[in-house]
Amino acid sequence: MGQARARHRRVPRTDKRSPGYTHAGGRRSQAVSTHTGSNHPAHPPTLDAKPRVLVVVPYTLREHHGNAVRVKSMLSFAEDAEYTTLSIDLPWVGGKDVGVPWLTVIEAAYRRVFERSPILNLLLAERPPRSLLERVRALSEKVGLLQAENLWAMSALPPTDTPKVATLHDVYSHRMRELLESFGAPKQKIERVVSRVVKLEEQLIPQYDACVFVSQRDLEVYRSILGAKTRASVIPNGVDTQRFRPISRQSVNPATYGLPQSKTVLFTGSDMYQNRGAVDRILEVAAHLRSRGVHFAVAGTVSGYAAKRARRLGVPLTALGYVEHLEEVYALTDVYYAPIYSGTGTKLKILEAMACAKPVVTTPRGAEGLELDGEACVVVDEPEKEAEALLGLLEDAEWRLRVSENARRTALKYEWRTLLKAYGRIYAHLLG
Repeated sequence: MGQARARHRRVPRTDKRSPGYTHAGGRRSQAVSTHTGSNHPAHPPTLDAKPRVLVVVPYTLREHHGNAVRVKSMLSFAEDAEYTTLSIDLPWVGGKDVGVPWLTVIEAAYRRVFERSPILNLLLAERPPRSLLERVRALSEKVGLLQAENLWAMSALPPTDTPKVATLHDVYSHRMRELLESFGAPKQKIERVVSRVVKLEEQLIPQYDACVFVSQRDLEVYRSILGAKTRASVIPNGVDTQRFRPISRQSVNPATYGLPQSKTVLFTGSDMYQNRGAVDRILEVAAHLRSRGVHFAVAGTVSGYAAKRARRLGVPLTALGYVEHLEEVYALTDVYYAPIYSGTGTKLKILEAMACAKPVVTTPRGAEGLELDGEACVVVDEPEKEAEALLGLLEDAEWRLRVSENARRTALKYEWRTLLKAYGRIYAHLLG
């Protein structure tokens, strides 16, 4: 086996956002620590004021995965509400408001190692920590609305007359099945764990006054268990089209990222099972196209996995790690390739690439939830044709330009600032 030329470049990771803050009108206002409660008066807002919303998230907002990006975008761009966030994470993770109890962590670690069942989030939802429940109960008296970001946070919101909203970023029972399968859990174990998630979905979702889904497909899966009075809405994932925009290749120094001048194919993603699966497929295609001068690069926290796999297989690959200014990497890229075969919801990575006017090659699962106009994206339904599509775009400049222009035009419809106004309409409806 030849020596792989995988280069794992680490770009300094910085994130100035703190998870304990209040946002008003899309601009950061004076920080409010959720450890001590907010500065808001202890009464619900009047209808002529922006509603005050407590948002509970089962991770810190220092994360960079899709769910965290959506929540941070909501806090940054929404103009119709004032938010206070409450986050929970592992005891050793910084930036959280409430820590997961050590006994829960130990149990989750045992099950992950000995039963191949990564179920920390499930345990957290089934047995929400008392400290979290007490914090939510205290803060709920000072806001007009409560909002849980994903299924794992929904059990933390107490029974109350205060309207409750949930954002369901995935179909969680489906996602849990895929996750357990990726870990190689025994089939019997998979069925038992998935049945627990289904029970949680059936128990919690009907209790909420409004549920927001990120795709119509996800809504249809859950429709049968929605409460009789639950308001169901689809607010797809979006993109910051001011940050992710076309910039010239000449404006970026390629030496900064170690990328070649042409025929560069990019993938980005966090270190999750669906992105690892995409990396495995990318390396297969990279080996096939090696003689054609095509260079592949991976950015995001999945880069570590990509670098190890590339070295083991002897496939050339540039692993960039976390990149602060990802739009610069897009400028040095010719085609974006996302062979996604698992996961639910709308893929942020697809929208970011399209907003940067990059032609995208993906799968039907990768394009799920997107309304694609014309040649805005190349969707390939057979793995064998992915390499053919990549080569076609790399070698046909006219086709590449046409897809790029359509991609940017389509991405503009998914601007966060426009999409997130729908939350304001939901809040107004619930407040009468």
